[in-house]
Amino acid sequence: MTATYPTQVKTFNTHNTLDVINAGDPNAIQDEVVALESTVGANPTLSTTPVTTGWNGTSYTYSTVSARIANVELGVVGDSHTQYLRKSADSANVITPSASNIKAAVFKAASGQSVNLVEFQNSSGTPVTYIDSNGNLQGFSVSGTITIGSTAISLNGTATTIAGLTLTAPVINNGTISGATYVTPPNSQTGTTYTAAAIDAYSFTLLSNAAAIAVTIPQNNSGTNGFGAGTQLNFAQMGAGQVTISGGTGVTLLSTGATPAAPKLRLQYSVATAVQTNVANTWLVTGDIS
Repeated sequence: MTATYPTQVKTFNTHNTLDVINAGDPNAIQDEVVALESTVGANPTLSTTPVTTGWNGTSYTYSTVSARIANVELGVVGDSHTQYLRKSADSANVITPSASNIKAAVFKAASGQSVNLVEFQNSSGTPVTYIDSNGNLQGFSVSGTITIGSTAISLNGTATTIAGLTLTAPVINNGTISGATYVTPPNSQTGTTYTAAAIDAYSFTLLSNAAAIAVTIPQNNSGTNGFGAGTQLNFAQMGAGQVTISGGTGVTLLSTGATPAAPKLRLQYSVATAVQTNVANTWLVTGDIS
């Protein structure tokens, strides 16, 4: 007789004490037992010898359940799977993703997360550094030094003196320079239009062209020009082309010129100074203007 298992589960008829037992009945049981043992395999409780090779990662029909379990053991020992992060040897505790386009780790907050998302604790279980529920890194400290010029500054300290440092076109907002001479070379411009920039603050912008020159003072921008209250812009007309100073969008100029909002330098070698008042983007222009 052919056993039903493992393709199906054998269904047996129930007999009572008065039924006649045919030879086929115990034979059927025997066939199913042999089929079960053959499918499970010999020594299913015995672990395979741990090795790191031999894992079969394809769809495959094994001859016994024991062989299939052995393949699983090979995959675990060999760390052959790609659908999870790998941990290296116990002495290293390094997690490596299975591919370069796979994230090494993702810590996803629950909706309404109220406690820290990640914590790094000391041996007593006290958080020493952590990422809070909003993703902010908290509780960390830095050590060491950084060298600026020829001065080494502690990352946890302050420095009152920095030596050996050269600043190129610096922008200083509401600062004070004392005990030194601060000089910015003049900025020479030969075009017919020019927009004032950070390099022009507290310096001279020399404008020279045979044709008329339009100068624009832009809005304050801490990221590009650093203009603030008290900033001075000095303009000199070095050529025959008359210089007109105007404010950009959102900028107001005040002057005694014939056109107060757009004063002109009177003639060649005339000089005018624009000073930003305490009102943001409002400048007072004075000098040899018309």
